[in-house]
Amino acid sequence: MGMKHLLLILLLTISPAACQTLSAPAANALLSYNFARCIAVDDAGRVHVTWYETDRGLVKYRRSVNGAWHDEVVLSGPDAACPAIAVGAGEVLVAWHETTSGRPSVMLRRSTDGGATWAAASSLASGAHVSIAASGQRVLAAWCASPEGQSEIYARRSVDGGRTWDAARRMTDLPHDSWVPSVAVDGENGYLAWVDLRDGNEEEYFKRSTDGGRTWGPDTRVTRNPANSWAPSVAARGDDVYLAWFDQCDSKVDCAQAEEMLNEAMRMVGLPTEPVPTGVYQEMRPATPHQRCEAKWKIASAAIPGWLEKGGDPSRLQPQVLQLQALMDPPAPDAQKEEKLDEILRLLGVPFNPNMKIVSYYEAAIRQRIQDKVEKIQRAAPDWVRGGGDPRRLDAALKSFMARLTEATTEWEVYFQRSTDRGASWSKPVRLSNAAGLSQRPSIAVEGNTLHVAWFDGREGKTQIYYRRSNDGGRSWSPETRLSNGPGDAAHPSVAGSHVIWHATVDGRSHIEHARISRKKTDS
Repeated sequence: MGMKHLLLILLLTISPAACQTLSAPAANALLSYNFARCIAVDDAGRVHVTWYETDRGLVKYRRSVNGAWHDEVVLSGPDAACPAIAVGAGEVLVAWHETTSGRPSVMLRRSTDGGATWAAASSLASGAHVSIAASGQRVLAAWCASPEGQSEIYARRSVDGGRTWDAARRMTDLPHDSWVPSVAVDGENGYLAWVDLRDGNEEEYFKRSTDGGRTWGPDTRVTRNPANSWAPSVAARGDDVYLAWFDQCDSKVDCAQAEEMLNEAMRMVGLPTEPVPTGVYQEMRPATPHQRCEAKWKIASAAIPGWLEKGGDPSRLQPQVLQLQALMDPPAPDAQKEEKLDEILRLLGVPFNPNMKIVSYYEAAIRQRIQDKVEKIQRAAPDWVRGGGDPRRLDAALKSFMARLTEATTEWEVYFQRSTDRGASWSKPVRLSNAAGLSQRPSIAVEGNTLHVAWFDGREGKTQIYYRRSNDGGRSWSPETRLSNGPGDAAHPSVAGSHVIWHATVDGRSHIEHARISRKKTDS
């Protein structure tokens, strides 16, 4: 047998298994974002999965033993969301955040018998959106909190499998927002990746510990481009560290450039324009019901701690917050949500000024400015046409603007970088996705010498789950493979070894699906 034929026989191709639904049909079940893993596989081969249900705000858990799935278990009280899972030396740990009196708290439950039974829940800290990782008895947990006015990353470590914890510590520097922490642990090595705003846009940052999280090295900036880089997922094995995220660097136009095209249309019909603001945070006037809801919730959230410290009665506030939460998913009309927010503001004794300006994430501010500018153009266009203006020229300008704006807001791609020296230096970025429009929320896991990455993108007209594998530590990659096949959108995959889960929408309800990726030999 020749060497070439032998290599062809040994070539491995990816074969996704049939999908299996894990959550109850009537529940509306969701997974956390990609920086927190919702699936883990222990040394005994048991598969552990967690998700949350928006109907009652419950965190659920389910495990597979010898290929058979056991019944789901409720781990949280009400008003819980965004769980994360990790397995160590005999422990299964699930963390999440739940809201009490308007304040989110990071909660934890621990099992020492492979998920069969669970200890009572305990509170790790004030905060939300936790990521957790374990190796042996070492556990790291990281989350977002804003006690000093902006979002920062905090972390705690345990050296006894999550039974006891060191004090929480702030991992990122004031005064810049830091978001979406992702953690990994391998032996004594601990790793933290996050998104930071210190550079004027969103960039991926990283830091490492060589003593299990007791001390940490300096911050390392991983991405370096003028576009926004978002939501990392980190994995590690030995000296190798792997990072996946999604990035706008492939877009040929940014939002400010697209909006300037709308300014050109305004000038065409004789309207004055102002320079387009730039930056991640921009000022906006809460003009629409949706924007007022966002503004009023920000005001209420900022006022709640002081109100409680001055003797406010949490038993009066908690029902109002829970009623507001019930209006969020499935979403009620903004008018109903605004009415409930007005009740909360009255309880807190906080006024709302409709002429106020708030600092908002750039996407919301851009939406408002564009709506205002389009309305002005529509009002001015009839007189402009009567004065000799060419409506075809205006129509072409507006269509060109919309095409560029769509590209600027949806052209995200998934990227990967690797380090072979525990994060001291990094390879060049490798683009993993190749689809027009959005490709987002990659989850990465390492299994022996194999890397697994899953994400969702909209190339099919609806979002579906795609997957790639590397058998050589990220030097080369398999072709993209579509895993989901349902009639609705599929999103937010989470991967552990060859196991992938995601949530998929059917008839307006979301459920959790699981697939196992097998490898088969191709015969040529």
